[in-house]
Amino acid sequence: LLVQGTYKITASARGYNSETKTVKVGNKSAVQVNFTLTRKDSKMEEGKVPDINMADVSDPVTKEFEMLIKNLSAENGLEHLLLTSTADVLPYRYRPYKDLSMFLRGLNLNYPLITNLTSLGQSVEFRQIWSLEISNKPNQSEPEEPKIRFVAGVHGNAPVGTELLLALAEFLCMNYQKNLAITKLIDKTRIVIVPSLNPDGREIAQERDCTSKIGQTNAHGKDLDTDFTSRVYQFLSSFPSTGGPVLMQRASLGIPLY
Repeated sequence: LLVQGTYKITASARGYNSETKTVKVGNKSAVQVNFTLTRKDSKMEEGKVPDINMADVSDPVTKEFEMLIKNLSAENGLEHLLLTSTADVLPYRYRPYKDLSMFLRGLNLNYPLITNLTSLGQSVEFRQIWSLEISNKPNQSEPEEPKIRFVAGVHGNAPVGTELLLALAEFLCMNYQKNLAITKLIDKTRIVIVPSLNPDGREIAQERDCTSKIGQTNAHGKDLDTDFTSRVYQFLSSFPSTGGPVLMQRASLGIPLY
């Protein structure tokens, strides 16, 4: 979900030639961009880092940002870093609300210089809807800095996105001041993670039953996705641009993981 503007988007995958396209996002309808990557002619040498061709630009700020994206790609070692960073972590499990809250508080206590943990409010059953900000200056306004917001757990019976965001938060914190690309990402952007938008639904969702609808809605039986999309613009316009709930927090990029 990109705000109105012009963007350069690069798609890359191991063993394929990357492709960059310029995308113009308007304020009326969605824009669909398709990428077709071609396989590399020769087999990539083992241990060799492939080159990701970025679009030629003259602006130094844009160049630096595109180089950062290149360094954060899976092909340039981030995949290996992720695997080694989580080598000693216990096998994944779906955390209930209590464990999720303790995990977020733990990150905030262990990394107070780059994190800020706040509540966006309470659910119907009075559970906190946590928001974790990761930045080199948490809780300080920097209007010129890009803001990326990740939201998961919109449907309480879809916990995978929640666990992915918790792993992402831990990965970023653990590698700050250790990995140059991760450090630059945190220094130059503001990352906001909302891992569970529907904690009430998560608490009643049934594990090992992938077809169950239990927990998809909140405690009032409202689907936090489809029951509000038809009125979202009317809802947003009712708040001033400087405040409001999670949807009103200005972001350069918003990524929902249901």
